[in-house]
Amino acid sequence: MSKVRLIFLAIILAASISASAQENPIVGTWTLTAADKLLPDGKRVPDYGPDPHGQVIFTADGYYSVQIYSTDRLKFASGTKLKGTAKEYKEASLGISTHFGRYTVDPANNTIDVKIDRCSIPNVDDTTVIRQYELKGDELSWKVAVRPDGAIPITVLKRIPAARSNRIELSNADLPIGTPLPTGTSAGVWAGDTLYLSGALDPDLKTNHTTESQTVGLLKYFQKVLESQNLSLGDVVMMRVYLGGDPARDGKMDFEGMMAGYKQFFGTKEQPNKPARTTLQVILPAGARGGLVEIDIVAIRPASGTVKGGK
Repeated sequence: MSKVRLIFLAIILAASISASAQENPIVGTWTLTAADKLLPDGKRVPDYGPDPHGQVIFTADGYYSVQIYSTDRLKFASGTKLKGTAKEYKEASLGISTHFGRYTVDPANNTIDVKIDRCSIPNVDDTTVIRQYELKGDELSWKVAVRPDGAIPITVLKRIPAARSNRIELSNADLPIGTPLPTGTSAGVWAGDTLYLSGALDPDLKTNHTTESQTVGLLKYFQKVLESQNLSLGDVVMMRVYLGGDPARDGKMDFEGMMAGYKQFFGTKEQPNKPARTTLQVILPAGARGGLVEIDIVAIRPASGTVKGGK
């Protein structure tokens, strides 16, 4: 391996490690395990009863919601909050702590910058606070600013494991318009709402002898495959293109030819969506048979879509 390649791989590895270190460690759904308060004398006691209920959600795109409720909540005797007593209103107000808004997290300093949109305490609406958090495995906790009486609220949460995505493998029988794949390879795999389709060649290599024509033939093939799964090329979010050396170009890849074919399907008036894409020149195993381009794609199912076939 050349020195340049080694340096390139080292840069990629370093970037990957750096990115991993900056991943959001608190994203997900958390269930409340304790809502306590630390008294001025150092004693820690329940703040919302011995068995408080609650849930906290941090989304990957920066939204959050906090819900904390006391153990035993006094019900309105009248059956409606419009006709409550002073005691019932007081209990309803003091027995909850809720707010939602936007957030950013700083893993290096263990802080959460919380921009509160609305809160069960109106005075806190449209304010920003910084929470110092502690994360131990699947336990997340933080302390809130000291209250006028000197007590410090403490919130303790446990991560709710994310549900595993349903996995559905698609064989050539599920995609009869596809080309045969080696034993042990799936033609495609549904993982939740994401469809991964294996790399494929233009089904008509005998007729199409240029990179452009093979790209067009291949994208038409993927178009049919996606339609069989209630998807379209507009649902493609990632595409990897592998270009082989073209003998007519002294073994160089024909990037312009690939783009000419690609632009007939993506970024058009009829289909304006364009996926993320990687293009590489490689030695294609099918090069001896005239293969000049191989493509694999990833598509996302729309919210109203359904899966066809599979096992």
